[in-house]
Amino acid sequence: MSMLLELRDISVAYDGASQVRPFLLEHLDLGVQKGDFTIIRGASGFGKSTILRLICSIQPIHSGQILLRGEPLGSLRPSALKT
Repeated sequence: MSMLLELRDISVAYDGASQVRPFLLEHLDLGVQKGDFTIIRGASGFGKSTILRLICSIQPIHSGQILLRGEPLGSLRPSALKT
């Protein structure tokens, strides 16, 4: 079965990044198949909200790719996101 939503090698730096911790998310991979129930959990400040903002295209990605039904999320027209 193919992935409905896929995050490939996602890295995100945050404002005020330091040499010690330059990225909030680094090399994240996540796949969700149609019908899956997925939980994103973790301690405060570990990137849960950031992942959701990336999927909604509210926050920019520094590297990597988000795919919806195998197509890059940024290349899809809004009408394609409704189905």
